[in-house]
Amino acid sequence: MTDSKKEILDSFLMDYILVYIIDLENDYIKLYKKTEEQGTFGMIEEGVYSEFNETYTRERVPEETRDWQCQKGSIENIRKELMNQPSFEISYATNYGKWRKLTWRVLEKRGDWVTKALMCFHSLQNDSAEYYRQMEAREYSEINAHQMDMIQVLAREFQTCYYVDLEMNTFEILRMSDYMRERYKRAFETYIDYSYEKAFHYYIERDVAPQDRERMMQTVDIDNIIEQMKHNPSYGTTCLGRNENDELIHYSFKWVRVNDDDPTKIILGHADTEEEFRENEQTRKTLEDALNQANHANEAKNAFLSNMSHDIRTPMNAIIGYTEIAQVHIDDNDKVKDCLAKIMTASQHLLDLLNNILDMSRIESGRARLMEDEYRVSELMHDIWSIEETRIQKKRLNFQIDMSELKDDAVYCDKMRMRQMFLNFVSNAVKYTPDGGDIKVTIRQRKSILPGYSRYEVRIKDTGIGMSPEFVERIFEPFERERSTTESGIEGTGLGMSVAKSILDMIGGTVRIKSEVGRGTEFVIVFDLRLRVGKHGTASARSFEEEKEGLIAPFHNRFEKGGSILLVEDNLLNREIAREILEEAGFTVSEVEDGDLAVEAVMASKPGDIDLILMDIQMPTMNGYEATKEIRKLKDVELSTIPIVAMTANAFEEDKQRAKECGMNGFITKPVVIDKLLSELEKHF
Repeated sequence: MTDSKKEILDSFLMDYILVYIIDLENDYIKLYKKTEEQGTFGMIEEGVYSEFNETYTRERVPEETRDWQCQKGSIENIRKELMNQPSFEISYATNYGKWRKLTWRVLEKRGDWVTKALMCFHSLQNDSAEYYRQMEAREYSEINAHQMDMIQVLAREFQTCYYVDLEMNTFEILRMSDYMRERYKRAFETYIDYSYEKAFHYYIERDVAPQDRERMMQTVDIDNIIEQMKHNPSYGTTCLGRNENDELIHYSFKWVRVNDDDPTKIILGHADTEEEFRENEQTRKTLEDALNQANHANEAKNAFLSNMSHDIRTPMNAIIGYTEIAQVHIDDNDKVKDCLAKIMTASQHLLDLLNNILDMSRIESGRARLMEDEYRVSELMHDIWSIEETRIQKKRLNFQIDMSELKDDAVYCDKMRMRQMFLNFVSNAVKYTPDGGDIKVTIRQRKSILPGYSRYEVRIKDTGIGMSPEFVERIFEPFERERSTTESGIEGTGLGMSVAKSILDMIGGTVRIKSEVGRGTEFVIVFDLRLRVGKHGTASARSFEEEKEGLIAPFHNRFEKGGSILLVEDNLLNREIAREILEEAGFTVSEVEDGDLAVEAVMASKPGDIDLILMDIQMPTMNGYEATKEIRKLKDVELSTIPIVAMTANAFEEDKQRAKECGMNGFITKPVVIDKLLSELEKHF
């Protein structure tokens, strides 16, 4: 420090009896000046500042203000206080009756960061009155600071705040919204005269909704608030009150205790909480709707499980019962044939139940994917007829398909899902149309807005039992049925229509329903399909009727030239069924029960020994995919290119795609349908 600077500093500090320089960066203190009045007791020449601050307050300051003064003298507080002002000071009493003032001043700064400060002591006269006045002033200041902290917190939540003295029944306005100021301030200043009770009574009678007035009068009662403040730091309520537009909206009130010792001194907040209320109501409604939907879904699933228990046991009872009957009448061919036909019908129904449940699960989980196959609309209708023909004839239904307006027959679509979707719609009509009723399927073609596409409208109209308007709204929800199997006598899971609608949604189609109880139902299904350019075809209702003839091909010795098939299947019963069908059709069959054994059998064979392999997928040691890959790796080309057809219960489209990717040449799902199996084999023989 230069001599000139020191002279200026000395003249500036001449009124102080003791001055220290504090290096805030290094927590270091050094004596700069002292007078004879100060003496030497308790003072140091230099040292660690934080230690000096603690030692001085412990030895020189009364216990009741010790912590307060130590905090005021901390490095953190010095920097905070001097950030935006050149100095700050405190007054305090010493243990030996002296009253002192202590000032901290900025000595050096780096930007806003104080690096060095002066700590300056000067004495006051020994005046007890002054001491207590200062103590009371500091206590009041601290209370005010506490109040301001609370006010700042409340101000973020409440537009209007008051300081209330419940003991004196008075209040002061700390913060007021423009609307409240305009509406109430004049009344507060005149006949209400800042009376807490009068103000609240005036507000309640003037603006609070009638249904909330009595409750609010009890809530704001002084005795009630004091009792609440004795046990809680805060207390709140809400009510409906009028706003500036004379609308009833939600307001909230909150009473907050100023300090723990006095329940009569409080801060009161008042705010418009209509937006918050609406958000909470919306959240509550959303949660309530979600709960209702969950309950409804749970009820539907419980009903589904109950129906499923009956629907599964019904065909199972038929299968077991007719099997036992056939065993008893084993020599009666006609009786056995009748039993077998009924067992086949019951088995097909069980398979339909399983397929619908699996399809619904996959569609809901988002794992279903659309494929694009070459198909014909007329072929689609033919397939539907083929599947439903037995039931249609059994019920003596007048079933018509009108394709007279069909111009573009050849299309691209997901063949399996299109067939499944329309089968579910048509099957529903067949199921709920009484014996001798009418079902008509009409196909019309419209122009599509998509280039290269055509729009198709399919109407499925029946003279069945019809549906109530309430059920029409729910028909596509999973597990929904208007009446259970027991009530209607008609079997079903309540999943078929949900699966059909989900597939229609996947292809971007729509459906309309017209239905009247006792008169019948009409589904109008509209969708777009991509056309196969240059392969358009037409079909009429008459040509379709002609196609219905001769649908069942002969089975015995269908393959006169025969062939050698390696059957790979781990389930003994499945092997026996498959071998029986294949040998009946004219093939020679060899068997292995696992994928690794299939690979060994092929490696041990000679070219020509095995003409085709029927390969199961899920097997204990090596699955069908891996076995196929190993066979395709063989060096002998004739062995590595043997046709392999999957015959599996893994029936989804991705299973079919995976089979193709690993080198399989065909795909058949279990349970095995004889005609489909033999049709697949015809591709390779």
